Amino acid sequence: MHILRRTILIGLPFVLLTAGAPKLRAQLSDGRLAVLLRGTVTTTSKLYLSPDAPTADARSQYDSYNTLLGAGAEFRLMLAEEQFYLAVSSEYNATMHDQIRPIAFVDSVRLLPVQEGVRFIPIELGAYAYIPLGSDVVRMTMGGGIGAYIGVRELTVGTVGTKTLNTPVGFGIHVGIGMEYRLTSSIAMQGALRFRDPEIRTENSFDQTSIPVGSRTRTLSSAPIASKVVVDGMNFSLGVLLRIR
Repeated sequence: MHILRRTILIGLPFVLLTAGAPKLRAQLSDGRLAVLLRGTVTTTSKLYLSPDAPTADARSQYDSYNTLLGAGAEFRLMLAEEQFYLAVSSEYNATMHDQIRPIAFVDSVRLLPVQEGVRFIPIELGAYAYIPLGSDVVRMTMGGGIGAYIGVRELTVGTVGTKTLNTPVGFGIHVGIGMEYRLTSSIAMQGALRFRDPEIRTENSFDQTSIPVGSRTRTLSSAPIASKVVVDGMNFSLGVLLRIR
């Protein structure tokens, strides 16, 4: 629902602007290619620890991972005398937390060091329009599209790590706005704000079934560990746009 409201708020002006625009007439051979290299920060993400629990309270328990840092690239094809462009982009985002957490074994509960976090990789296809501002130096963009989203839970308990069992991919839409400042005819700076709201189910299992705890060896569960990655924060980016053709 959050992404739907954002789509309406941001996408409606985009639809109104493009509805009266000239027909797209540029073909691939007439287009101009550009690449955007950017750093990103996503304000919030959540890791739901028990998505299959029988009660709603248990299913709603999550760990927050704020300030998800990343970097990525975007390839653009300019169309219709540079009034529009198509974009294919991807990023790599990751964050980790170190903490001491109680771990339940068959006969006891022990406090062990735990390293946990998420990796998030969006692969997105979008269409964007330039909004007239009366300037060739400063330009505003608006648009959105679809995406495939990879979300992986990273978990290490003591010295024992985990591996991903499933293919943790979700699908969804994204919408965004951006601002470009041209430095030269082929180089520009761009800042952007993007909204996504993917939900990705992931399953992990421990690399080994035993772990040394003090003078004893404890047994870890061999059952899959289910979790859900939700990246619902605002995504801010800043990068350099280079014309390559």
